[in-house]
Amino acid sequence: MIMSPVTTMPLLHEALRLFKEVCKGACPKDSYRFPVWCMAGIHAVFMKGAITVYSKATVIPESKHVDFIWYALQWVASIKHHHRWELETYFPSLYYIYDTSVIPTQQESFLPGLNSLENYLVSCLPSGMAQAYGPDSIASQQQQYDGWIVRKSIDLFIESLVSHLQQKLFHFAPPKLLHLNSLPSTFISFIVLNAPDTSEYPPIRSIVKTYVVPYVYAYPNRQFWQFIPTNY
Repeated sequence: MIMSPVTTMPLLHEALRLFKEVCKGACPKDSYRFPVWCMAGIHAVFMKGAITVYSKATVIPESKHVDFIWYALQWVASIKHHHRWELETYFPSLYYIYDTSVIPTQQESFLPGLNSLENYLVSCLPSGMAQAYGPDSIASQQQQYDGWIVRKSIDLFIESLVSHLQQKLFHFAPPKLLHLNSLPSTFISFIVLNAPDTSEYPPIRSIVKTYVVPYVYAYPNRQFWQFIPTNY
């Protein structure tokens, strides 16, 4: 299906509804429900990020283009980081339980489009500006930001991404959480600040959520987090 705003937004909201329902409430003590709850939580984060980037891409004033591009790049980077971890750490540990050979194929259905979007966004940053843990911008790449290019880029891969995330929810469950001290502070900030308000996800100490993230990790880049949604 060729996606467009008419089909992309309903797809994202329905996926977010599903993931929020599965990760609703407190962190489960049941060892069988816990990993699925975690997976639904991170997938809900990705959907909230997608809705924000897609819905705001064409209406952001020029004075906030750089901040918005940086935020959009955090969304892209968090998805890539998550899937890289799955391929390198998680799925190899399940080889004796599941046939995970289909996963790389599924990821290839959306990763090229995600990489293309990342390259475009980086090319719209000021020369030499660093952005989280992806490539920094260089002078030869600079071009004018166009929100419609962002939307059209997302339309090309979003259906495959959503399908992949939904399928994983029903077939796999992570054996353990990533260690916070091994993650970039921008990744942790993106996850905590975008976490579903109906869930206790991510299952980390409350002091990290209420103090460390907003006042230590997120504060240095606070202008970029103005795009965190509060109504979905």
